[in-house]
Amino acid sequence: MHNIATELLCELGVFHLKLHYASSRATIWTYDDPYNYRLHVLDEIINPNICLLYPKKPYPREAKVSQEQVKQVLNNFHYMRFMDENLYLKTGSLNIMNGTVGISFSCDGNHYLSVAQFLENFEEMYT
Repeated sequence: MHNIATELLCELGVFHLKLHYASSRATIWTYDDPYNYRLHVLDEIINPNICLLYPKKPYPREAKVSQEQVKQVLNNFHYMRFMDENLYLKTGSLNIMNGTVGISFSCDGNHYLSVAQFLENFEEMYT
């Protein structure tokens, strides 16, 4: 799922992606239609054919998040999903245009922080 999410964000015109791990869904916002999100169920988001629904787009120059940071954030989401049987990631979002990460845990509230803060403090906060 995270490889497909990386491709959606880096190559297919998606600027905001929210992974709802607890309900096995993903919401996706695209450059071409930013006022409407698309909802996908797990079977769709893990199927590489989902990429056929979104046209190839160059990575935006205006993005505040690099493509390498996209990969790091999504790798960290994967780790956080399985980090503990009591405390784990329920929802993770990434917006490459404003550089924001949103995270929600099983036993905690919601947190919003910059991608830089999330990546810089990941080791001390979540491992």
